[in-house]
Amino acid sequence: MLKTTTALLFLLAVSACSKDAFKRYEKRIIGDWQVEEIKSYGFGSLRIDFGEGDYRFSEDRSFSFTGRTGTEYRGKWEIRKYWEGGNCDDCSSDRIRTLMISAVNDQSGELKSDYFNDIQFTGTDRFNATMANGSRTRVFKFRRK
Repeated sequence: MLKTTTALLFLLAVSACSKDAFKRYEKRIIGDWQVEEIKSYGFGSLRIDFGEGDYRFSEDRSFSFTGRTGTEYRGKWEIRKYWEGGNCDDCSSDRIRTLMISAVNDQSGELKSDYFNDIQFTGTDRFNATMANGSRTRVFKFRRK
């Protein structure tokens, strides 16, 4: 009886949770996002090409960004997965996912790119992306639109 109750509670808990947690990051990032907040830590400078605005990550790895002034950029995105201490097949806790975005403004020809050293989903509709360079770190808090 105890085993049946435990199994039933486990199934109820799993079915109540979002299935997004089981999806690959490449699938979870698809859609429209905006930056809620950018937090800065440390000292020194850290260049940001894309900041506050609307981000669209498409399934075909195309990317678009519309800044607060309405300027649009179109390009590509890529997520790479690494493990601290080298690659391994069964690692889980030391997994790091990086995000690279690059895009060009069709009107001016200006090229922009940003590299996030680590991204972590904090829920179905939120993720944090961290940029780090030396003693300066910036954390972008994204929210699905």
